[in-house]
Amino acid sequence: MQLKEIVKAAGGKALDFKNADIKGISIDSRTIKRGELFIAIKGERFDGHDFVGEAFKKDAAAAVVQDKIRPKGVPSTSIHYTGSEGRNTTEGSEVLSEAKGTERSECAKRLIIVKDTLKALGDVAHYHRMKFKTPVIGVTGSTGKTTVKEIISYVLGQKYNVLKNDGTRNNLIGLPLTLLNLNNKHQMSCLEMGANHLREIKRLSEIAKPAIGVITNISVAHLEFFGSIHNVFKAKSELLNSLDGDSLALLNKDDEFLARAKTKCKRIYFGIDSSCEFRATHIEKKHNKIIFKVKGFHFTITLLGRHNIYNALAGIAIGQIFGIKLNSISRALENFKVPFGDRLALSGNNYLSILNDTYNSNPLSFEVALESLMDLRSKRRKVIISADMLELGKKSKYFHETLGKHIAQSDASILITLGPMSRYTSDSAIKNGMRGSNVSYFNNRESLFSVLPGILRKDDIVLVKGSRAMHMEEVVEKIQNIRK
Repeated sequence: MQLKEIVKAAGGKALDFKNADIKGISIDSRTIKRGELFIAIKGERFDGHDFVGEAFKKDAAAAVVQDKIRPKGVPSTSIHYTGSEGRNTTEGSEVLSEAKGTERSECAKRLIIVKDTLKALGDVAHYHRMKFKTPVIGVTGSTGKTTVKEIISYVLGQKYNVLKNDGTRNNLIGLPLTLLNLNNKHQMSCLEMGANHLREIKRLSEIAKPAIGVITNISVAHLEFFGSIHNVFKAKSELLNSLDGDSLALLNKDDEFLARAKTKCKRIYFGIDSSCEFRATHIEKKHNKIIFKVKGFHFTITLLGRHNIYNALAGIAIGQIFGIKLNSISRALENFKVPFGDRLALSGNNYLSILNDTYNSNPLSFEVALESLMDLRSKRRKVIISADMLELGKKSKYFHETLGKHIAQSDASILITLGPMSRYTSDSAIKNGMRGSNVSYFNNRESLFSVLPGILRKDDIVLVKGSRAMHMEEVVEKIQNIRK
C-alpha cells in the first residue's frame, strides 16, 4: 500500500508528508523494519505510543497514533487540527499543522492521527483485503476452532495456496495482521475468529468479509464476560449474521444451538448423531487413531477424542465444497498432525507419558480431554493434574464441582488439583467416591513441584490441563524432567 491509502483507509489526519510505498505494517517496535508503518496499539500491559520514537529510530516510514495521546520519543508533537484551513493531501484526509510556536520535527511530519488505533488497524486490513477476490473462510466456536482452522487449511492446501492465522492470532489485532499478509499468490484464506465479548466477532467479520462461516460448537466458555450460554451463542452467531445470501454457513448439527441457528444464507451441516450432509458413521477408536466413514468413504485421523471427528468433518466438508476429492482429503487427514504441543498431544519420556492439553480449559474442553484419556485403553495408571478453569463467572464453583464428579466416575486413579477453584474439584471427586488418599490439592505450583516426583510412577499416563493463565506448561516441563 501507499501512505496516502493508509491515511484514507484509517480515516486519519496527517501532517504534510510525501507519499511513499509502505513495505509492511507492524505493531512491534522491536521487530519493525525500514520502510514499514508502525501502528501504536494501546493494550492492557503496553502502550504502543511509548515506542513510536523507537520505531522511527529504525526508519519506520510513518506511525499511526491516537488523538490526544502524546507519542514518546517524538519531539515537538503539540499538534492541533487545522480543519478547513488544512490542505488536502488525499480524499477523506486532512493535513495537520503543529501548534504555533513549536519547532517542526521530521518525526512529527510522519504521524497519522486517528480516533482509535485498534479500529484503524482493522480498517486498513479490510481495505487491503477488499483488493483481492480471495475467498475467506471464517472459523469460530467455543472449542476446537484452532484445530478446525488448521485442518481446513491443510486439506485445502492439497490444491490451493492458503493464508491462515499463525497459531491463535484470532483477535482484533491478530486477524488484521494476518489479513495484511494477503497477496496475489493466495487462492484461499482460512481465519480463526476468537472473542470473549459481544460484538467482537461482528467486528472481525466486518474486517475479513468471509464468504463461508464455520462454527464448531457452543459451550460455557468465557461466561464471566458473556454472562450466559445464550450470549455465547449470540456472540458466535455474529459470524452468521455477517453472511449474505450468496454465502455459506457450515454448522455442527449435533449442537442444540447451531442445529436451530437461523441464517440468510445456505446452511450445510456436519455431525455424528444427527442426519446431515457430512455425517461420520462406523466409528472405531484405536490407540492414537480414529477410523470412521463419511459418504461411504473411510477416513483415519491420528488424533485423540470424539471431538476431533467433528473437527475432521468440518475439513472434509470444506474440501468437498472447494472441489477436492474424498480420496485426496482422506490422505491429507491421515497425515495431519496438530502443529501445537499443548492440544491433547500425547508425548513423554522413558519414564511416563503426558497428555498435554495446557493451552486452555473450560467445562466442555475438559470433558473432551477426560474422554480422550479414557479412550487410551491401557492397564497403566491414569493421573489427572487439573488447574482452575477461569472466566466462568458466578457458576465457577458449580462447574468445578461437576468436573470433580466426572473425574470420580472415570477410570482415573490419581487426581491432583491446583488453584483456589480447583479445591472444589478435589472435594467433589472425594464426595463422589474417589479415595481421599488418591486426591491431592495444592494452592501454588511450588508446593506441587516439591512432591510431584513422589506421586508419579513409572508408566503413568498423565493428563495436564488448566486455563492459560494457570501456566500449566510449567507442570508439563517439570514432569518431562522426572527421571528415576
